Amino acid sequence: MKKLFLYLFCFFCCNTLLAQDMLKDSATIRSISNEILLHGTCYTNLKTLCKDIGCRLSGSPAAAKAVDWAQKALVEAGADKVWVQPVNVPRWNRGKESLRIKHGTKGSYESFPMLSLGNSQGTKGEVLEAKVIMVASMDAFKALKDADIKGNIIFFNYRFRQDLVMTFEGYGDAGKYRWTAPNL
Repeated sequence: MKKLFLYLFCFFCCNTLLAQDMLKDSATIRSISNEILLHGTCYTNLKTLCKDIGCRLSGSPAAAKAVDWAQKALVEAGADKVWVQPVNVPRWNRGKESLRIKHGTKGSYESFPMLSLGNSQGTKGEVLEAKVIMVASMDAFKALKDADIKGNIIFFNYRFRQDLVMTFEGYGDAGKYRWTAPNL
């Protein structure tokens, strides 16, 4: 009986001590969070990176400028030690992009704004002429005959899902429309 009483006593004491530590930890975390959100420079730094430095593609001058800025910002923030490690990164240069569509067999050409995704395979400067077949879904595409596809450009009229907050989930969902045609 004495052992049971001792175990119960230890159990209740330990739980009380743990609860007090958790309350203290919670207050500390709240104070750190408030300091960052109310007095921090997160949003100012984000604005500097996005608006002042701009697009930071790997290997670009803007990416190097962002690294220099971050090193300086960390030193100014009081970091003990700051260094930049040399690293080799691939660099992709966006070529000149253009899209002109001809209306009808004798129609005029109309230019459209367009943008290819990074590391997309281009036409290497060659002009690509073909009939454009628009499909609304993968099922509609699968319903086409080989003769409808051969020699034509298939345009998947797909809108990114707006309910996917994380960018890569959206790209992943749209990835089903990335397709390389077999030699028909």
